[in-house]
Amino acid sequence: MKIYNLADKLDYLDNVVDWLYNEWGNHEGSGNRNYWESWVRSSLSQKDIPQTFIAVEKNILIATFSLWRCDLQSRQDLFPWFGGLYVNSDYRNQGYGKQMQLAAFDILRELGYKKVFCFAEFSDYYENMGWVFEEMIPDEKGEMVRLYSYKI
Repeated sequence: MKIYNLADKLDYLDNVVDWLYNEWGNHEGSGNRNYWESWVRSSLSQKDIPQTFIAVEKNILIATFSLWRCDLQSRQDLFPWFGGLYVNSDYRNQGYGKQMQLAAFDILRELGYKKVFCFAEFSDYYENMGWVFEEMIPDEKGEMVRLYSYKI
């Protein structure tokens, strides 16, 4: 498996948009794919945040993640964010999510960041990866989510 900046592999852009849209944007038929495409396209930097990365093995798109300026509107004071972690369903439970997080930490370290944040609606996954649970906070839908931090 090799990890690339999506900006260098635009052939995979539509796949990444579809993954994110289908996972987080198309709930109950209320989604807007254009919004997700704009979000991904705005993350095509090669120098600083925001950036989106992909994992490819034998020309098969395995996983994606992004580093964003903001992933949770209720916490504008926190930066940077690790988000959009998605692993192709055929490749889950094989350690790809962990590899993507480790790659993100390396990239953030190279960019000079010392800490990163993420949020999730579920527990245990990020704790098992060494993330620290900070608090419960509201997301844009008013639901409470788990805020995590990770010292790089």
